[in-house]
Amino acid sequence: KHPKLIPNAVSYNLALHALAHSGKGRRVALDAYSILNRMIDRCKKYIIAFEKVATDGTDMKLPPPPPEPSIITYNSVIHAISKSGANDAGHLAEEVFSLMENWKNECEERNGGSDCADYKGNGDNDQSNFYIGVLPNVRTLACLLNAWANTNSGRQSTFAPERTESILEYSIQKRRAYLDYVCGVREFFGVDSIENEEYVNSYSRGVDHIV
Repeated sequence: KHPKLIPNAVSYNLALHALAHSGKGRRVALDAYSILNRMIDRCKKYIIAFEKVATDGTDMKLPPPPPEPSIITYNSVIHAISKSGANDAGHLAEEVFSLMENWKNECEERNGGSDCADYKGNGDNDQSNFYIGVLPNVRTLACLLNAWANTNSGRQSTFAPERTESILEYSIQKRRAYLDYVCGVREFFGVDSIENEEYVNSYSRGVDHIV
């Protein structure tokens, strides 16, 4: 447990990639799900420790925070589940999606709605906002759809058409919301010059996730 040997996000992602190609079986799906849960659990425990040190007002220095799951991590977990051939692959994949959304919401609530990470690692900072969470992207939804498509249990597969339709509708709604937002930003700032066009594009990228 040497602090210099703590795995980073890339380490987890490589392990998940290998797991996804290790062979089919529900064990693969559960192992991938377990890795993701451990990552989030370690982040939560670190936040508790950080806030305790800040509250106590001690000079104790904590090690760097453990990595939070990236969008690659979430997508890799869902991909591993979809390739596992598990009877409940669709449901497991949606549980991962829920974990992503819940962790993002927790981070935004803790950070006061900010997407900016701030970590000094010396106890001087009174805001534990070094975790920001991630939003799903196109690949996330594609992996979700694939998980339902690979659900081969008779009972579970009966839900597949309904769930895939819901996921597709979700994607369309997010796309429409994004376009409405961009149109609103463009109207507010105006795009009468190249400089304004670049500024609007830069401003809009902050909400460009599922497109």
